[in-house]
Amino acid sequence: MAGITESIVQSNATSMASTAVDEINSVITDIAGDGMLNDVTAATTTSVGGGLTVAKTYEGTTLGNTNIASAAGAMVIDDLMQKISTKVQVAAQILAASNNLTKTVARTVGQG
Repeated sequence: MAGITESIVQSNATSMASTAVDEINSVITDIAGDGMLNDVTAATTTSVGGGLTVAKTYEGTTLGNTNIASAAGAMVIDDLMQKISTKVQVAAQILAASNNLTKTVARTVGQG
């Protein structure tokens, strides 16, 4: 039964990290077009949507177009990227904990 649980945990953590990478890519692609976070057409090709769509999932629906040329806009993007990065770090910690538990169980069972 532990193998099934381990597989589910690892699958969920990997999926979480993959989504976060897609979100980062979407934000960067969106900004690269015109220096603004505004869901330009080229940025909406990922499964998570354009950069502004990603930002709204973290910041709320009131967030509007954000220009990175302004200090306030750059701070909004920095904060957003830190939040997404935290999601990746959490996924990595979940995978590490799962691996450590698996090793502990294997050692314990091996000792009889």
